[in-house]
Amino acid sequence: MDWKNHSAVAKRVDDGEFSASDFLYQDAFQKSLTPEGQLVGVLVRSDLVRPFSQAFFQKPYSVSVRWEKAPDNVVYYIDQSPPSAVAKSFRECVANLR
Repeated sequence: MDWKNHSAVAKRVDDGEFSASDFLYQDAFQKSLTPEGQLVGVLVRSDLVRPFSQAFFQKPYSVSVRWEKAPDNVVYYIDQSPPSAVAKSFRECVANLR
């Protein structure tokens, strides 16, 4: 928040990682940045789809983010799973892609 000019500017991401106790693959994602500064990661190995989905839909997991111009990563600890209806919709969507 820029209080002097009364405006809000989103922080841009430089890099990030996803990890969980059962999912520790540093190079699991092909990462790219959107023009808006958002990080998008796509799994590069098909054998990691199930382990990633299980880790994401079961808590806890961590997301490590390095913000633009920041010297260190910030780690966000996620201890809440998405609602079961969201998980079910996601799994149905993925099943329809096959």
